[in-house]
Order: sequence, then structure tokens, then C-alpha cells
Amino acid sequence: MFLVSSTTTATTKIPTTRIATQNFEKTSTSPEEMTATSSTSIKTTYTPGDTSCLSTDCSRTLLYAYSNDLSPEAVLNSWRAFENISSWFSWYGSVRFDIENMDMKFHTNKFVVNSTILKDMPNPNQGFKNTSIGSNVFDVIEKFFSSTEAPVCGSTILILLKRYPNETDISRLVSLIRYHHAMLHVMISVLPSGGTQSKTMYRLASKTNGLGAFELDDKFSKNSGTLTGRWIGIHGGGYNMSLDYSYSGSDLQNLQIRIYGPT
Repeated sequence: MFLVSSTTTATTKIPTTRIATQNFEKTSTSPEEMTATSSTSIKTTYTPGDTSCLSTDCSRTLLYAYSNDLSPEAVLNSWRAFENISSWFSWYGSVRFDIENMDMKFHTNKFVVNSTILKDMPNPNQGFKNTSIGSNVFDVIEKFFSSTEAPVCGSTILILLKRYPNETDISRLVSLIRYHHAMLHVMISVLPSGGTQSKTMYRLASKTNGLGAFELDDKFSKNSGTLTGRWIGIHGGGYNMSLDYSYSGSDLQNLQIRIYGPT
């Protein structure tokens, strides 16, 4: 399900202190000012060290991020549902979050990634013990875009969320993802292990051209509702549409576009 929002336009700039220059980019000029649609206006400034993100110049990277609170079966079955997309990416990253020390790893071989994930299964002894503690999934996104090991421009992030974050302000991450021409997809458990903000990651996905769904853990990798475990396959075809719409009033309006596969 795609979510298109009509809202106010704010000029947003990403500070270079939070974005690492990629060795894969050959741009020497400073980026032009970027305009992002956001419900919150933020003001930062570029410095001469910033580098424009040109997604066509870099190999695409897939990051598979999963909560430590999930079962090993949910993590493995979901990853196996995405294994057929290997030809679409040149780099693969994986990370287990909702633990104190995340270890994000990158490979160029999908089979090595399989082994890495198998060796980094959820471990309840390493997780957060209190349900009031929110997920550190925001840190996953920040850490990924600070990486210099793999090209992050034009990347795709797949997140399996069991614990909800406590944060509600997503303006920084929306700008960060858009700046890197990346896409965020998230599967959200309807039975959270902690945290308070159930809609935060769904909103983040919808504002960055991604897909989001609420589902039972064991259904993450199976056909269900408007989103399936193989929804990444939507990239395999071309979709074009033209919409004319109008409304009155100052309230934010959401336009939902549902795309269904064969049934």
C-alpha cells in the first residue's frame, strides 16, 4: 500500500556530520538545496564536505534489519522469502537490533549473508528487559547511512519490527532517506514486545515511498492482506498512473493507492 500525502513544504538540509562521504561517489560539487515534504520544518546547513547522492552512480544495497525480540523462525522465514531478489542488488547488509551493541555487516555474496544471519539469531538474553524501553530502530537507519563500507545511495531497507519505538518525530529520518534516494519497507508486529508508538515506522515508510504493514510475526513471510512477504517483487514491473484530485480545508489528507497481485 502506497501512501501519498498532501502537506506543507519545508526546506530541509542534511548536515554533513551525520552523513559520511561515500567512496563510491565521484561528485565534487556541493549538493543543491533539497526540498522535502514534511509536517515539521527543520533548519540545518550544508558544509563544503557534503557530497550529492546520485543513486544511478552506485551499486544498490539491500539492508535486512530484524528485531532481537522476534523468533528465529520469523527472521529466517522472512529472509528466505526475499532470497530470489539477489540479482537486483550488488551489496547485502544485515543487522540485529533491539540490543545494546548492534553489529551491522555487509557482503557482496548473498550466500555469505545467509550464513551471517544464521550466526546472528535473536537471543533473549541480549535483549531489552523492560517493555517500557522503545526500539532502537532509529539508530539502525542512522548507522546504515553513516556506513562507508557499502554504497548507501539508492538503497533499500527491509525492517522486521517487534518492539515499537518511543519516538514520534520522524522529520530527520524522512529527510535522510530521501536525500539518499533510498526506500524503507517495514513489517510491524501486531503483538509488540515493548515501546509505545505503533504508527511511527509505518508513517516513516509511507513518507519515503515504502511499504508498511501490521501483521502477526509468523505471517511476515506469507501472503496476507495488501502486503505479502514477496512484496519486494513490485519493483519488477512498471506502474504508471495519473491522478487529479482536490479538496478543501487545511487538514492533512492521505491518498491511499492499493496494488494487488494475482490471487
